[in-house]
Formats: sequence, structure tokens, C-alpha cells
Amino acid sequence: MLDAGVVLHDPHLLQCFLVLQCANCPSRPARALPYELDARATVRASNGTVGLTFVNTGSAAAVFQVRSGNPADTVRNYTVGSSKFLGDSWNIAASSYSLSVYGPNGFVRYFKGIIASGARLSIFSRNMEATVAAQSSGSLPMLFPFQS
Repeated sequence: MLDAGVVLHDPHLLQCFLVLQCANCPSRPARALPYELDARATVRASNGTVGLTFVNTGSAAAVFQVRSGNPADTVRNYTVGSSKFLGDSWNIAASSYSLSVYGPNGFVRYFKGIIASGARLSIFSRNMEATVAAQSSGSLPMLFPFQS
């Protein structure tokens, strides 16, 4: 601690002192975020679409932004109110899709895959865990490669 009678004339020394003072201050706990976000994807091979559902179970509205890997698709923005959900779908031009969902405070979800005829795939993510539900009307096995 610096004495009240000591005068710091060197600006670099004063800057170092202020940094040290702040480093010794007790930390203040962060406030809880006013929202809890989730994004879910459902692939519908029968009509060549991928549906996204945005969920906000918190107490404040949140904005989601979706970017597609297809350069022809525009960036889409969605505002979801507190304790609400909202959905939209994308027509898939080719047999593959790549959608990235961004939200406040670093929220991000990536949905990428290939649409196979007669298959339906749903992906739900929450708290860093993903649940995959698959349904196939064909005789071929469904393979799900995952990357962590």
C-alpha cells in the first residue's frame, strides 16, 4: 500500500501502481445471464428441408443469427422473446447443408450434414450435450460421424 505522503511523478510507475492495486481488489461475482438459449435442427429428406427451432427459456429476449454455408442464402436474424420459441426452415439446393446459429454471450451451434432419401434426423443440443434421433424408411444403415 502506498503512503499518503508519497508522490508518484513517473507516469509509468503510477500506471504500474494502479494495475497492482486493481489486481489486489476482491473480485465481484458476475450477474446471472437473463436468458437460457437452445437451438434444434430437424432434417426432412422427403421435402428437402432443414428446420431450425430457436428456444429461449430465460427472462429476457434474445437475438439469433443464422448463416448458411450456401452463399446464395442470406443471413437471417430472429428475435425470440422470453420463455418463447420460434422456428423456420431452409430449402436445401443440393444434398448437403451447413447452418451456423449464433446468439448472445458466445452462444453457437453448428448443424451440418447430408440429406439421404427416406431419412429423418433431429438434433437437440443443451448444456454442451447433443441428442440425436434418427428414423429411416430405407434398408441402408444410418451412419453418424461426430466430432468433439
